[in-house]
Parts: sequence; C-alpha cells; structure tokens
Amino acid sequence: MSKQFQGDAVSIPMRDVLEGTGLKALPPDTALTSAEGEGIGRKSVPSSIHRVTSSPGQTSNPFHYDLIDFRNAHYVQCTDSHAPLDERLLNPTEHCHPKYMVLECGCGRRAVVSGCGKKNCTFCEKHNNLKRADRVMSHIIAQGKLLPNKCQYPVMNYLVFTIPPALRSRYIDRANLAKLRRKIWQLLYYYFDAEWGIEATHPVSEKNPDVFHPHLNFLFCIKHKSPTYLDIATIKAYYKHFLSWDKEVDIWASYTRKPGKLWHLCNYITRAFPQFSIWQGAVTYYGHPPKVEKKGARICPKCNQLILAIGHLCVEGVRMFLESERNGNHDPPHIEDYYIDFLPNFKP
Repeated sequence: MSKQFQGDAVSIPMRDVLEGTGLKALPPDTALTSAEGEGIGRKSVPSSIHRVTSSPGQTSNPFHYDLIDFRNAHYVQCTDSHAPLDERLLNPTEHCHPKYMVLECGCGRRAVVSGCGKKNCTFCEKHNNLKRADRVMSHIIAQGKLLPNKCQYPVMNYLVFTIPPALRSRYIDRANLAKLRRKIWQLLYYYFDAEWGIEATHPVSEKNPDVFHPHLNFLFCIKHKSPTYLDIATIKAYYKHFLSWDKEVDIWASYTRKPGKLWHLCNYITRAFPQFSIWQGAVTYYGHPPKVEKKGARICPKCNQLILAIGHLCVEGVRMFLESERNGNHDPPHIEDYYIDFLPNFKP
C-alpha cells in the first residue's frame, strides 16, 4: 500500500469484509488488485484485500458498510483549486469541407451533409457524438430484450470519478489513466457484479472548458438478479486506494431505466472533444455487451422503397441547395442529373 495512506493496513479475508452486505464473496483465487495497487487478473492472487483502519483526523472506519439504495443519488463535492490546461493534452484539430451526398428513393432525391468523420474534426463533432451515443443505446436496447419482460429497459448505473486537483498532473500520461480505468472496472465487475459497461473520460467540465478537470464516466449494467445497491463508502475507499490518496474524493452516483434519461446519458458520456481526441481516446467497452443486430438496407418509411446513395452534389448543385435553404424553402429543390457527380458503380 502506498505510503500516503497514514494508517495501519491490515489484511482481512473477503468473507469477513462482505459479511452482512448481501454481496457475493470472490473465489479464493480472485482479487481486484495486488497490495501494491496494480491491476491483476483472476488467478494466482491472494484471497484477501487491504483496507485502511485508521487515518489522522478520522474517527470512523472508512469502510463503513451502510448499503446505499441507488434510488438516492450520492454526491460529494470538492472545492479544491483546478489545474490549468497542459499543452500535452491538446492536439491539432481539423475542419473538413463537407460533401453533400445525394440519396434517392421513391419519394425523389434529397441531399444530406457528409463529413470526414475524424475524431479531431470540429465539423464532424456532432455527427461523431450521435454515432457513438447511438451505438451505446443499441446495446442497452439489446440488453432489455434479454430480460424476462422484454418491454422494459434495463437499469443502468452511472458513476463519475473525478480526479483530485493535486493528482491531475499524473494523469496527463494516458498509461496512468488506462490503469486507473482498469482498476475501477475490476472493482465494479468483481465486487458489484457488473455485467458490462462503457467508460469515457472527459478532460474538461461544461462550466469551465478552459480548465483541466478530468473525470471518468462509467455507465454499466449489473447482472440480472444481483443486488441493486452500490456501497458508495466502499467505492470511495477503493478509489482512494487506487489513487494513493487519503483525503476526500469526488464521486457522483445515480441510476435510471427511463428511455429519455438513458438517451441523455449516452449523449453526454460519449461526447467527443476534438482538441483532446488523442488524450481522450475512444469509448471503452468492458465486460460482454449484448450483441446488436446488424442494420440491413435502409427503407424509406414513406414510400417503403430502398434508399440508395447515388453520388455527390457538384459545385453548382451545392450552390443551388444552399440558396434554397437560405430562402427558407421547406421543400428541397429538385436535383437534376447534371447537378450530381455519380458514384462509379451507379448508372443513372
């Protein structure tokens, strides 16, 4: 255990730790982390874990096992100062020149905007957000179909782990951030029976976009028939151990199964930050997400015919299309063949 823990560390069997909590004990050959705090696997590990029994200015046990029902959100606010942005966090951004893809069905032709789709592109930021959120929501819907009542959505738990200001310079290194993510998921998987989940790290907050404020967003689903409780005190104690930190930590916890709130969470968690795209990385999936049916050919809901991509608007076509939008025309203009640069495999 790190020297920053100013208390006496003792090894306590997992059976005694979990006594009275209603949670399942880990197998003898399973543990979350080693005594040094490094993430490890299921086998060849000790059957006990470490906890802190005392610390300066703390009279109560930090591992106080009052189970908190997830119907009540638990939030701890920190008022420490924040660290400014570091140049190592930033990467060059791009702004692509969008193309206008022409789609054709029985209703006629219409043009839609098509970008490059790069993570560091500021123009494609909204499209990338929607694409990532739609993928997560598809897994949530697939999870609901596996429940006994297929008409309901699963309960998704949401946890936000904010890194203390004094330690944020350490997690500019992506390797340290990846280790922290893995340790937190091991805690959720082995201790709280998490079945699958996602994680996306946000480098800044909405209120202060110019201040480095890293926080890890975990959205996960607990296994069916497992306890629907999260012991926030235990999560905080483990999180302090992972950080080698003995002061207060900032954790937000909530849950929902309402479709509207689930979609809002998916949109928020999977937000893309083009200027931090390298440091942030992609959305990380953990566990075994349910399989999503592959999308087949797109059918128009009005004419019930196949929607085909036939080409892109040429320069004159783009000018005509933009003038139509500028004039406030609700109906899209008719797109003639001479306005389209057809795809090689399409014959008009």
